[in-house]
Formats: sequence, C-alpha cells, structure tokens
Amino acid sequence: MNNFEQTYTSIKDKFYNLSKIDIAKGSVIDMIFKSFSYMISQAHDVIESNKKPYLFTQQKEEELDNTGYFLQCPRLVNESDDNYRYRLMKWTQRNATNNLEAINDAIKTLSFSSSATYVPHTDGIGTATVYLIPYKYEEDYIKNTIKEAEDVLSKVMSPSSIVEYVVPEPVSVKLVSYIDVKEGSDLAYIKRQATNLIKDYINNIAPGDRLMLGKINNMVLDIEGVEYFNVVQVYLNDKESTAFEILQTVSSKMLYDEIIWWEVDK
Repeated sequence: MNNFEQTYTSIKDKFYNLSKIDIAKGSVIDMIFKSFSYMISQAHDVIESNKKPYLFTQQKEEELDNTGYFLQCPRLVNESDDNYRYRLMKWTQRNATNNLEAINDAIKTLSFSSSATYVPHTDGIGTATVYLIPYKYEEDYIKNTIKEAEDVLSKVMSPSSIVEYVVPEPVSVKLVSYIDVKEGSDLAYIKRQATNLIKDYINNIAPGDRLMLGKINNMVLDIEGVEYFNVVQVYLNDKESTAFEILQTVSSKMLYDEIIWWEVDK
C-alpha cells in the first residue's frame, strides 16, 4: 500500500506525463493533489488494517477478549495480547470446516479406535475415506467405532462431502519361534510375557508402519531369563511371508493370532 508521499508523487508524475505541465508547489492544483493523496493514503491504511480480520492483527485488550468470547475461545489467565492473538489464529484454523488439521485433531479424540487415517479424494473431489482400527474386532464394537467416527468428524467436515468409513479386513499373524531360557527360569511364565508383548506390538502397528521381526526378537530377548529367541517363520492368513519387515496398509489390519514355540535342543 502507498503512503502519502508515494501517492502524491504518483499523481503529480501522471498529470505531467499526460499534460506536460509542471505544477508549482503551493498552487491550487498542488493543494488539490495533496488533498487527494492524503485521503487515498488514509483509505489505504483502513484497507490494510481490515483486509485480514480473521488474524485479529489490530485487536487488543477488551476488543480482543470480545472476539475470543464470540468464538468460544476465552483468554487464559494472565495471557498476553500477542499470545492470545496467536492462539485465536490457530483456533480458527483448527476449527475451520473441512480443514485437514481440524480433521486430524478430531481423529485423535476417537475412543473406540486405536488409530484412524483420513484419505481425501478417494473417489474424486468432495469424497474421502476414513480407515478405522477398532480396539476390538467384534461386531457391536465395530458398529460403535464407526458411529463415533461419523458423529465426531461430521462436526469438522462439510455436509456436502461424501465420506466412507471403513474398518480394514483383519489379517491374522502367526509366528514360529525358537526360544531357550536360562537355567532356573520359568519357561511357561516367560512365554506368557513374550506372548503379551508380541500381541500388544502387532495389534497396535499403525498404517504406514511396519511389523519388524528384528524388533520382536529384541523385545523378547530383553525379558529377564531369556537365553535365546528368534522368529523363524511368519504366516499372514496362513500364508508364509519371507519378508523381515511387513508394511501395515490402510486397507487391512494385522492382528496377532498365535505363536508356535520351538524349544532349542540341548
């Protein structure tokens, strides 16, 4: 935006270019140019201060408080104007309908899902798919998982959006593992510990992460009393996988099935 001097110079230069008349300082026309320049610069100042009202750039103290109450985001105790303006800016971004950040924030509040992934434009503009991983793969629990996601995300998505909620198909994970324990250790107890660790690990692998056999080996080797442990085979839905790292996709969900234990011959 131009200030007074820039506007005044611009008007004088334009007049000279069109008329080839050099206006004397202090003349009537010069005063008219200055008056126009002053009013235009004032208009520029008003435009500048109001072109981004959603950032609350010019508000302070009580005026800023009133805006916060209107948006249902009141000032914190002893919070400065600068911090409050920044927090209001982030609040509006997070609560804007169909804002990706707001959607991801809402996903984090879901209580029936261990993880959820929002994928936009799965069937074109205005569509999306939400992949939900319920804590339990039981019929009633899955229904509650989907209903909760629909209720929560509908508040931050455009009503015109076409959204599909999908619970990925489970993929059973079966391991074949060698184990040996130190003398005097309780083998049955160690197996139960190992099973709980492995089950918790597999069932909570998020989409985009990988099931890593090396990590499973290290987890069990860290159990007190374990002398040797190694996963030698992995079966996904009873089909052997030869990979050492297995990607967890959004369209399926790996779930622990069982461990077949092989004890080391001594």
